[in-house]
Amino acid sequence: MHEIVHIQKGKHEAYRITNKVSKITVIILTIITSIVILRIHNIAFIIILMYLWFLVIKNEKQYTMKKKIYEACMIDL
Repeated sequence: MHEIVHIQKGKHEAYRITNKVSKITVIILTIITSIVILRIHNIAFIIILMYLWFLVIKNEKQYTMKKKIYEACMIDL
């Protein structure tokens, strides 16, 4: 998905859209997993969900760093 948006809208917009989609996806998975945990009582779902949130937080840090670099480059031009 990132590459398609990159071609159509540009690199900065592709990072922004990918970041939003990943957040929304994990939030939806969190809601679904919460319901499944109440029904099944399986700890594996919690571990998987924690790992997904770790990836989202890591992606958010990378996105903010790239955003700062992009804005700094645009100011210099």
